[in-house]
Amino acid sequence: MSETEAEYRIVKFVNGDDVISEIRGLEDTTNDVIFLVDAYQIQTFQVPTSETQTVALRKWAPYTDDITVPVSLRNVISISSVKNDLLQYYINIAEQQRDSGEPFMDDIEECGVQELVDAEETDSLTQDTLIEMLKARKSTVH
Repeated sequence: MSETEAEYRIVKFVNGDDVISEIRGLEDTTNDVIFLVDAYQIQTFQVPTSETQTVALRKWAPYTDDITVPVSLRNVISISSVKNDLLQYYINIAEQQRDSGEPFMDDIEECGVQELVDAEETDSLTQDTLIEMLKARKSTVH
């Protein structure tokens, strides 16, 4: 897999959440942390009038503008590949979300270079702080 090719996976969490996301950090898990990029929770619903089920996706972390979220591997049960039809559905939903006009960090053309550098430095500091908290295992992260 090339560096520019995204690695999409389904992450099963200990709390029962199934999340589809681009994942970064799988090649080096020594920090016990991976990064979910543009994560969506997978929800399955039974259709009342039939025996079929419907799959829906919703933002996994809807109360933040952060696109990349660090996650402790201690909260993960499994990481698995994604069926192609679900992956295409996820990509379509994620693109619709980005196209809806909601703020999205990958819109580099709309940001000034200095604003982008400042935003990345702030995100990096926040992620570094969270990683240190996760390593310490003394702090509770909600």
